[in-house]
Amino acid sequence: MPNEPTTTRRPRRRAVRILLVTVALVVASTGALEVDFTRPLAIPPIAESRVDTTSTRVVDLDIRSGETRFLDGPATRTAGVNGAFLGPTLRARRGENVSFNVRNGLTEATLLHWHGMHVFTAMDGGPHQTVESDGIWTPKWMVDQAAATLWYHPHLHGTTADHAYQGVTGMFILDDDNSAGLNLPDTYGTDDIPMIVQDRTFDGDNQFDGSVPFLNNVGLDIVRFRAADRLADTTEVPAAMGIAPDVDTTALTEVRSFALAGRAINGATMDMNRIDFAVRKGTTQVWEVTNTNGYPHNFHVHDVQFQVLDVGADEPPPPLRGWKDTVLLVPDKRYRLAMRFSDYSDPNLPYMSHCHLLTHEDEGMMGQFVVLGDGEEIGSIPRSGHGHR
Repeated sequence: MPNEPTTTRRPRRRAVRILLVTVALVVASTGALEVDFTRPLAIPPIAESRVDTTSTRVVDLDIRSGETRFLDGPATRTAGVNGAFLGPTLRARRGENVSFNVRNGLTEATLLHWHGMHVFTAMDGGPHQTVESDGIWTPKWMVDQAAATLWYHPHLHGTTADHAYQGVTGMFILDDDNSAGLNLPDTYGTDDIPMIVQDRTFDGDNQFDGSVPFLNNVGLDIVRFRAADRLADTTEVPAAMGIAPDVDTTALTEVRSFALAGRAINGATMDMNRIDFAVRKGTTQVWEVTNTNGYPHNFHVHDVQFQVLDVGADEPPPPLRGWKDTVLLVPDKRYRLAMRFSDYSDPNLPYMSHCHLLTHEDEGMMGQFVVLGDGEEIGSIPRSGHGHR
């Protein structure tokens, strides 16, 4: 008899949406939803810190691999900061000097970017601040921006999505005098609750499978809050918070246009050795950004917070008012973003502007710009790079 045809059985994939610090929601192949609200919310700890002799707050951050048990069966191989998965919450106050000892305990290069932070390019954690395996990077700066909830994540070009998918992310909360003077809930983990929501797909061995997108068409409930029988709460939420001032568009120095399509911005993909353009320190600019194809894109700018002036010809909806550092782009609508570049300049080491769907930036949807001081001209990116050992 002829040989019977053979087939290779692929491991069964399970699409699982996880509130990574909380509960798992399993979507079966039939589309049925099994919701498990029995696991309590896990609160990322506030990172331990110390104040040195220069009154600088110092935090040790150890990027490492590990294992985490999300589902019944084998543990999942993960990565985290100061732990096996995710990282501690960083907290600092405006006017405070901070320093981080970032150690890379992985077997390959990585780094940490302080998403949304107003900071020198050399401390930004962009793709030029590579931390080699077993290397240490020690960025330090004075926090000089309004209270905000920011976050940190890897930013090594080409592997940003993979390292973030493994779990190397965490929150970075900034406080200031204004936020301290408000009567807001402020007991971390009790009435001021951090929540990190991410998608994960698992293969048949309970390992992350980043090649399979999550079923993003499923209006899921991911967490349930149960109030105590008796509550004593004297806090109050103001009618408005974080209102951004009006932008004086008559003082604009330049208007730039950005078209996002495929994996390119203005037809060009990322080149680590190319500076795409420069802005002058102390200037206010409007960037007109458009998603010119039907696939979702968003737009993030390093160093600055911006305001959305309008979407198409319309006033921005309520979620897009106030200060932003990233905006989701509805296809074929022009978003006008106003931003001011202040304090920091470097003619050689660039900031990034890119799509913040991480696989898109890894595949080239990112550009580089420098901020120039008085009399400075565009320089060149050091060929030796900025790796840290």
